Amino acid sequence: MKKTIIFMFLALVAFGQGYATEKISNDIISGKQVTTSYSLRIELVNIHGGPVTGGTMLHGYWVRNNATGQYYDASNQEGDQFEDLPAGTYTVGAYNGPWDGAVPQTVTVNDSAVGPDGFIVVKLVYWVE
Repeated sequence: MKKTIIFMFLALVAFGQGYATEKISNDIISGKQVTTSYSLRIELVNIHGGPVTGGTMLHGYWVRNNATGQYYDASNQEGDQFEDLPAGTYTVGAYNGPWDGAVPQTVTVNDSAVGPDGFIVVKLVYWVE
């Protein structure tokens, strides 16, 4: 009787440890990579690098991942912030208005580009006809 109880206890412990080990390996060693995402903010500047004040007739901004071709939607109402971007190279631009636009920029999104506020700032040069 003692042997039966001991064997049942050991089997229960072994099953519990096997389950715990399986759970850890599924969560940690499953091959899933933890990816860092980045936030990007667009600022319009004039040809001298100063901020553009006043209204524009631009129809919003776009961000495209150069490797995948995927476009990202703005995450705020103003349409100048983009969040959850994976690291990589992006082209950032504006949807031109009837008489104005912005020069697209190519940027590398990674840890070294992040500013003190947590955003990568991309300055687009604004032009008007």
